[in-house]
Amino acid sequence: MSRVPDVSDYIKFKKLSILRDVDNVIDERKTRLLNRFQIYNPFGQTILPQNFFIPNRLVPVPTPEPVVPSWTWTQTSAPLYPFISITSSTDGSKLAAVSDFGVYIYTSSDYGSNWITGDPVSTSFLYWTSITSSADGQYLAAVNNGEKIYTSSDSGVTWTKQDGSPVLEWKSITSSADGSKLAAVANGDLIYNSSDFGLNWIPGSSPMLEWKSITSSANGEYLAAVANNSRIYTSFNFGSSWEETVSDPLSWTSVSSSADGSKLAAVANNSPIYTSSDSGQSWNEKIGSPSLEWRSVACSPDGTKIAAVAGDSPIYISSDSGVTWTSTGSPSLGWTSVEIDSTGTKIFATYSDGIYRGVFS
Repeated sequence: MSRVPDVSDYIKFKKLSILRDVDNVIDERKTRLLNRFQIYNPFGQTILPQNFFIPNRLVPVPTPEPVVPSWTWTQTSAPLYPFISITSSTDGSKLAAVSDFGVYIYTSSDYGSNWITGDPVSTSFLYWTSITSSADGQYLAAVNNGEKIYTSSDSGVTWTKQDGSPVLEWKSITSSADGSKLAAVANGDLIYNSSDFGLNWIPGSSPMLEWKSITSSANGEYLAAVANNSRIYTSFNFGSSWEETVSDPLSWTSVSSSADGSKLAAVANNSPIYTSSDSGQSWNEKIGSPSLEWRSVACSPDGTKIAAVAGDSPIYISSDSGVTWTSTGSPSLGWTSVEIDSTGTKIFATYSDGIYRGVFS
């Protein structure tokens, strides 16, 4: 026999109904609050603000780990040759490199991912020492020991021996941004200049030193050159005349310039790196840089980013015009030359077995 519901049963039923209604209201308010305050992370997932309060519970939101930018280094597909010098367009997309002995010059049009050769530069093997490029990578010029200067006007597809250049022990060559003005140094000789894409060459009034490296401003007007056991020399008239600066007489190996010629960086053997912010009139030894057997240095167009390489050492970079220096974490190899793009986020370096590319991201 079933029991007849009494008043107590009615009260229990009403309590349950009220509790269900309260839960529904709370859930609805939760939803409204979430829709109002929800945050989306970069992956499109919904997250809550830190310590977002929901009735009856606290939801902690984990703080994501910060992404620390770093350098990533890879060896390019360039042949495993003893490359001695590399040059690039301003944006780093077009590259050209020479090995210390060969008939070909290697080029890349995809930031160093793939490398090709154009026509043979010479019928005989040449001892290449340096190569330079216009800002867009169209005009190239290369020098070697004991031969004339070679130029290309088609990004390295074809090459022309410039009979107007003397036969010297060339060590380094530099170019203006448009490729029309060139300057080159040789061992124990004068500094030579060309204003017609390398067709004709004339000597400036420089001393005859053991020149090692030369650099140019974008317009070709400001030049700087370094030699072994000598002070640094500068020119402010396209290489017609040269002045000795107040720099220390060191075993200089390389020098590089900003596009406007105001900022310079120079390296020597077993010495800190030196910089100038007044077109070479004064030089400052950067105590923050290590003393290594520096081989090559390269400046970005604005002069704020500087890369330097030494033998059997990681590649170093400065992002504040040489005030401070840090290792990029590259392999410690026998580096021979270095280039840096306009953003300072791509570095290209040669060594005895190929070419490396570093990307900062």
